[in-house]
Amino acid sequence: MIPICVCPCGHTLADDGKTCIDNQECPFDIALWLDGTTSACASSGYDEAQKATMANIADFFNVEVNTYDARIFAASYGNGRIQHQISDWNFTSVSEIIDDMDVMPNNCAENVISNVFLEPNDRANNAATVAFVSMATELLDSEEMITFNRPEADITIVMVEGDSASDQTMVQASILACNHDTPEVCTNIINLNEGEQVFISCSSEQKI
Repeated sequence: MIPICVCPCGHTLADDGKTCIDNQECPFDIALWLDGTTSACASSGYDEAQKATMANIADFFNVEVNTYDARIFAASYGNGRIQHQISDWNFTSVSEIIDDMDVMPNNCAENVISNVFLEPNDRANNAATVAFVSMATELLDSEEMITFNRPEADITIVMVEGDSASDQTMVQASILACNHDTPEVCTNIINLNEGEQVFISCSSEQKI
């Protein structure tokens, strides 16, 4: 598993993939999308694992929210729409997001995303944005539809269920995460059970 470097507010990731460069660009917005489909219901332990991983990710960005005007949007998806919204872009309590996520019901909806990830963000053009998408198994959407409806984020990271993910699931995850259908070279697909471990502290340098 290759660690994924996510830079804090006011920094961008350099071409080396491990150095954060100070560019004074803020704010920083994070979208957390949990799988609310029948696949998440059918897979034993998946729903619990995705909640734990997303909670760890939210906690990882806690300092950004409290100090650098970062925001976290969190919801579950299924049947082409939001199934359960945990927080909107104006919600700032990470602890409440984590608590609400823990008790969020799974509606076991159809495995369809449609355009659900295109949730409006009023400062998307002026913020560094990262979207995390949990995906239990393959979607019913066509590859073309998935391409057209990728999250509007600077970085999209897709979490799948480790070695049990099918080839088609991996292809779809690659389209969502990297905008191509070759998962072997898409570094933004991670094992759900390792989600809290793949983010590393990146070295920083001043803007030249």
